[in-house]
Amino acid sequence: MTDIGSSTKLIIVTGTSGAGLSTALKFLEDEGIKVVDNIPLALIDQLVAMEVETAGRQLAVGLDARTSGFTPQAVNRLVTNLRQKFGDSCKVVFMSAAHRDLMRRFNTTRRQHPLGSDLSLADAITADATRMAEIESFADLNIDTSGLKPADMRRLL
Repeated sequence: MTDIGSSTKLIIVTGTSGAGLSTALKFLEDEGIKVVDNIPLALIDQLVAMEVETAGRQLAVGLDARTSGFTPQAVNRLVTNLRQKFGDSCKVVFMSAAHRDLMRRFNTTRRQHPLGSDLSLADAITADATRMAEIESFADLNIDTSGLKPADMRRLL
């Protein structure tokens, strides 16, 4: 397992919608890390320059299906560039959960899946998982939140 500690300057938190990205970002914020969620991909370089390079802050950025400009290829290019610049102090955390857990979570919260405007919930979850599989392959840390309560996930993080 990869350590995400004080030497990490930049953390990209991504994964399937409903897997706990918001909970992970809240935890990181509670740990004193500057957190920005759902910023367009085109603005991330400027944000990193301001917060990490100029101000010297640790930064966590949340990326998912809602993010403007989000494609697996665009995220891969972004991460490749950031890793070239920051080396081991840039980490990618990928969050996932089993299909049944995601179904239950969306049904419980009654929130619409970000890809669900033209798809059933089950099909939106499947499409999101398929879309995110490429990103999962280059993550430094993969967290499966299946069966975890938010408090359990915080302890794991």
